[in-house]
Amino acid sequence: MIDSIIKDRCTGCEGCASVCPTKCIDMVQNYEGFFMPQVNSNKCVNCKMCINICPVINYDKNHRNIVDKKTAYAFKSNNDEFRRICSSGAVFLSLATYFIEHDGIVYGASFDGSYNVIHKSATSTSEVIELAGSKYVQSRINDIYLEIKNKLEQEKKLFFLAQLVKLRDYVLI
Repeated sequence: MIDSIIKDRCTGCEGCASVCPTKCIDMVQNYEGFFMPQVNSNKCVNCKMCINICPVINYDKNHRNIVDKKTAYAFKSNNDEFRRICSSGAVFLSLATYFIEHDGIVYGASFDGSYNVIHKSATSTSEVIELAGSKYVQSRINDIYLEIKNKLEQEKKLFFLAQLVKLRDYVLI
């Protein structure tokens, strides 16, 4: 089961819990407060959808064509206001605003009312501002992947920002 396969390398992306047809995977906080998958073996039908979606287990298959790429890019927004309220040169806010202005939906991390970091959607410039800035903690994805799947099936334009997670010698995006 997924919870025993990737115990020491899980990024907490919640892809396994989102794809599970029997909803037998719960995201449970470990002793460090990090959300990890926990499988209810009584409900698991061994379909392996969680294993097939896992970016850690499938890293080599998913990234085989980018291993030798050594090009780096730098970006800084020309918008002074964006740079004042953002980190990393306001890359996210510049791209997100472009998507909003072109009838798109933006997904990113934001604080909820209890200062938990969650992923949510934004369809206006004011909502995008809430997603700006680095959070430096794990974000709860909840049902965002399912919402994104539905929007893509409706042929909506989407921009999804996930956290960068360093795993030993590589970075998952």
